[in-house]
Amino acid sequence: KTIAAPSSTFVKASMGDGAERLRNATFCPSPLGDSYTSRRLFTAISSLCIPVIISDGAALQLPFSSILDWSSFSLQISQAAIVSGQINLHRFLQKLGTERVDKLQAELWHAREWLQYSAE
Repeated sequence: KTIAAPSSTFVKASMGDGAERLRNATFCPSPLGDSYTSRRLFTAISSLCIPVIISDGAALQLPFSSILDWSSFSLQISQAAIVSGQINLHRFLQKLGTERVDKLQAELWHAREWLQYSAE
């Protein structure tokens, strides 16, 4: 996986054959839906795709936040900064160093165990 976040790495959840794209992606955008969390977030986590949570944070309540340090395995970006053009999301992700991405991915592997439901 590259950290350059080209089109094939930066995934839009609405695209066809999304599961395969998620498994091959490094970053997955997760804008807030109509609740504090959305299925996009958990789909990204189960695919080991670093969630890029797009929110302005005031009302953001992430699950198991008393146990999990979300900043260790996800990125949170201000929606207002993206909308205003203050942050270019693609460039922001391109500038993340390999070491930081590797660390996020390693922590994501551990966090997934807390967040993934299994009927087994």
